[in-house]
Amino acid sequence: MNSSKIYQAALQATRARGVVTTQRAMNSRLLTTSTTNTVNKLRYAIEEYRMKNFTQDLPSRCKKEIIQAAVIPSSLPNQPQVVTFESFMTVVDNIGASTLVTEQDVEGIFTELAEDSSSRAITKEKIMNLL
Repeated sequence: MNSSKIYQAALQATRARGVVTTQRAMNSRLLTTSTTNTVNKLRYAIEEYRMKNFTQDLPSRCKKEIIQAAVIPSSLPNQPQVVTFESFMTVVDNIGASTLVTEQDVEGIFTELAEDSSSRAITKEKIMNLL
């Protein structure tokens, strides 16, 4: 199945569950269409991975473990946990989603949601809310 067919299936599944992707993603902030499409592809890829590898766990547990694998430990106390572009791409590769979600797709998410353009990092909470 090619990636556009996979994406279309993911989009239909998301709509069937009644998920409002853009409004849910960042509370009151809306995402661009491109980023919303990427988020839908990521959700689909994570769900596929969960069905194969976390069949006995809740979907939220799988999502938390995937995101935790991408978190970069902070050396300072009371600092928010962050996910960098590189660590997130490693996780995307590890779950087998790199054929569906490209590096450019993930770059778009990090460009749009990073605290500042030079850091290429997003807080763990933002990623949790996004997915």
